[in-house]
Amino acid sequence: MRMRRAQVAKIKASDGASFDYFGSSVVLRDETAIVGAFNDDDNGDDSGSAYVFQRDRSGPDHWGQVTKITAGDGSENDFFGVSVSFAGGMGIIGAHREDSLGFNSGSVYVFTISDAFFTEGFESGDTSGWSVTVP
Repeated sequence: MRMRRAQVAKIKASDGASFDYFGSSVVLRDETAIVGAFNDDDNGDDSGSAYVFQRDRSGPDHWGQVTKITAGDGSENDFFGVSVSFAGGMGIIGAHREDSLGFNSGSVYVFTISDAFFTEGFESGDTSGWSVTVP
């Protein structure tokens, strides 16, 4: 006998498009989720973005989109959102191909939470940004 699992919800970007790769990175803490879409093109092709969702935002077991995050200095081929992490009131989003310290030097962007919305805190140049985590 096959076991079936009940699907609780399906989360989608409000402005999703082909080849955004929404869901390429996901982190969940309590009732908040951050979802990366590293090929989104708001700041140029493959600039990337991340979305914040909260459970029960617009009804029981409904994951409503709170905001969409893009890098303030985002540009083509940054891949912002390739990795995401969230803990202690901070969201961290990797952009491993961002170029501020040289070609594909990478950056990690740190955001703080204020009333369930993210506001950009600071950017730290790095050599990767491929994978981030906050314990």
